[in-house]
Amino acid sequence: MPITLKRTRKVEEIMEIVEKLGDFFDEDAYDELEEEIEEDETFGAFDESGKMLGFIIFCPLNPQVLEITWMAVRKDCQGQGIGRQLINFGIEKLNQNKKYKICMAKTIGEGDRQRSFAATRAFYLRNNFIALESVKPYPGWHKDKYVQTFVKCLEH
Repeated sequence: MPITLKRTRKVEEIMEIVEKLGDFFDEDAYDELEEEIEEDETFGAFDESGKMLGFIIFCPLNPQVLEITWMAVRKDCQGQGIGRQLINFGIEKLNQNKKYKICMAKTIGEGDRQRSFAATRAFYLRNNFIALESVKPYPGWHKDKYVQTFVKCLEH
């Protein structure tokens, strides 16, 4: 399936994708998501009809580190390489001047019984991220869950 990758601010379509993923995110996360769509670098993957299939949001953590703060792909489109394409496209667009050295992402860590987060961790590992640390509690995240940090060195 041919897809188009581009910057986007389509809040409603992004919220629809997140809501349909079910128990991935709690209610507080939705308010944060709307703010980040407006403030940070948001990219979407679209099919030929213009329907959003997935999105990714990057935020510069510091002058050398890009953080993936949100990423989601419609359940019926997962496993087709869309997430990988979103990561690569976003990094390529945001790092044209090669100033970023690291891309970082966080997700719920091991020990959580939701299989969906195991799939998320495996996704990052398949996409050349390294599992760096797992912290409990992690500031601003669930108090009772480990948060796994992943990092990827950006080639220059």
